Amino acid sequence: MPTKKHLIPFRFTPASWGLSGKPYEEAEANYNLTGYELDMKIAEINFEGAELELKKLNIDLKYEKISKYDYDIAVAEATLKDQLLDERKLEINLENEKITQTEYEKQLATLRKEPWVCVVESTFDKTLKSSGFKLSLEWNKEFIEMLQSENYKGVTDEEIVEKWFDDINRGHQEEFLEEIWESGDFEELPNKLTQKLKNDGKTSYS
Repeated sequence: MPTKKHLIPFRFTPASWGLSGKPYEEAEANYNLTGYELDMKIAEINFEGAELELKKLNIDLKYEKISKYDYDIAVAEATLKDQLLDERKLEINLENEKITQTEYEKQLATLRKEPWVCVVESTFDKTLKSSGFKLSLEWNKEFIEMLQSENYKGVTDEEIVEKWFDDINRGHQEEFLEEIWESGDFEELPNKLTQKLKNDGKTSYS
């Protein structure tokens, strides 16, 4: 522990005369300690409980004992609970690029038990004309439950999503395509989308 080396103990110095309680403890700490240890000791003298833990985290960050990411997580854990804590952790992970925007939105919707679906990729190869159109969707379980409540049925989640997407495609293809990706100079769009790839929570159509 970094200390200031003195031949005379603090209690025997004029600086200690007339002091007691916290003023004495702070003066003694300043007499004996420096830097990180001094800041920690002063915090321990003046604070307790949750407030002390936050002060210590601030000191750890100041002296680079922890990263900003670990600091933000620790502060969240010290000040929040349950869903608010989980949502804040998601925000921190997004801010630190540990998850993508799409992953953040999906996990946030799932935490809130809200249905969520997203176009994660869309491409169009003009040389292949209608067969060159590909679209990849991702969703959460709440989205599947919503579709099931609207009488969409299937053996797999992918089959349920495909039926829903086919309905949208038949009735609102042009409007839907405008909303899900930037418009392009497509020579020809498919009349019907068919499933090409199945994954857990993901599927592609072309």
